[in-house]
Amino acid sequence: MADITGPLGGRAAAGERRFMLRALQGFCLLAVAACIGLLGVALVAMVAADASTARTMRAAMLHPGLTVLALMLGGAAVTAARIGRLQEDRNLARLRERVYFVATVAALVLAPSALLGWRWAFAPRPVAGIGVVLAMEWIALAIVLLLLLRNARDALRLRPQPGARSISSIL
Repeated sequence: MADITGPLGGRAAAGERRFMLRALQGFCLLAVAACIGLLGVALVAMVAADASTARTMRAAMLHPGLTVLALMLGGAAVTAARIGRLQEDRNLARLRERVYFVATVAALVLAPSALLGWRWAFAPRPVAGIGVVLAMEWIALAIVLLLLLRNARDALRLRPQPGARSISSIL
């Protein structure tokens, strides 16, 4: 049985490497866009004067916002892991480390604070202490955005390494 997870060689492999690099770049850029959207929604929810606007923004942070960010981070992590088997690059190694860190921050800070904000937005009376949680959430989003911008920069720096050359291309 053939090993389908091993490194690829040949002309088809070069095309697949280019496709994976483009997919990684796309995932990183879409993760940046998702994080910018989350940052904007968090800011609107923080300064909203109307309670229904705050509830709508909090609900939007949970379902489309964090879901899209998680999907883009997962796609970037899987693609970076696959590319990492094919080529060694410092930019790729840094990108992988940052993707794992951002995923951890999203799971341990952003998701719980979004859930608390959503719950507090639907509370019948004002809740004490929400300002601290919202400020922490906004700071965490800003840090995540900076890390994702660096990931996008590193992804755009990656170039496909040439595959093994055949003897006919050398002669």
